[in-house]
Amino acid sequence: MTLINILNTIGLNKISFKPYYETPKQNLLKFKSVFENLKA
Repeated sequence: MTLINILNTIGLNKISFKPYYETPKQNLLKFKSVFENLKA
């Protein structure tokens, strides 16, 4: 499973309508928050 598939599976598109690659730094912060939500 690629990282893109994982992000799509957890619904990254619900967090932001912008492409995940548009702002790499913001995307890392979003992925970190999503990852923390998965651990919770």
